[in-house]
Amino acid sequence: MLKKICAYPGCTEIVDIGQRYCTKHQKIYEEKRKQDRKERDKEYKKNRQDIEEQKFYKSREWELVRDAAIVRDKALCRLCLHEGKIAFAEVVHHIVPIKERWDLRYDLSNLVCLCDACHNRVHKLYKQDKEKYFQLMEEIKKE
Repeated sequence: MLKKICAYPGCTEIVDIGQRYCTKHQKIYEEKRKQDRKERDKEYKKNRQDIEEQKFYKSREWELVRDAAIVRDKALCRLCLHEGKIAFAEVVHHIVPIKERWDLRYDLSNLVCLCDACHNRVHKLYKQDKEKYFQLMEEIKKE
């Protein structure tokens, strides 16, 4: 197997091609990434203007509807299942964003369980091509 030097500055450990860091520096990299994300999330939450949405996501009513979606989807990511994979859901996603249709915020048929990776993918798709996004959401809802 081909080898290379760890990408961490100053490290001379040899790692397999396909790995970026040695075991020691991989842990450091992951911790830094986790910390950076926490800081970005904290900053984002601090500067949010949508107070109504923030209250909604902390409400008892939302917790009940979210839990119902998790039970319905057996706590599995619907998009992964659609693609023939199995992953636990980490997010209950509003298919039609509540910014666009506030009246659908408690509608179980407007919710789908997703893993973090798929949640990021569908948000990206929504921004790029809403038609494809809604088509995909309809497909995974049927299964």
